[in-house]
Amino acid sequence: MKDSEKIALATQTVQFMVDNDATLKAAGFDPAIMKASLESKIADAIAKEEEQATAFATYKEVTDESQAMTEEVYTLASRVIDSASGALGKKHPLVDELRKRRKR
Repeated sequence: MKDSEKIALATQTVQFMVDNDATLKAAGFDPAIMKASLESKIADAIAKEEEQATAFATYKEVTDESQAMTEEVYTLASRVIDSASGALGKKHPLVDELRKRRKR
């Protein structure tokens, strides 16, 4: 059951207690306390769902930024390796070392 379905069930239960208040009381069940408790918990759950949605959006944005920055730094490092390799010449021992680092 999804979170939204759980909240919907709680909301429907509150409405059931409102609609059947007299019948429930006649049967010895006073729904007032449970209704108030459910209404409070529903409000809390909805607030936390909204908080979670905001956090997820922030997480996704930060993840996208992190991935973009990681790609940018890798590209820059690769360019440095290529430039240094070009300056040193293909047969220079440091070129092999630089290329090995990129392959790790």
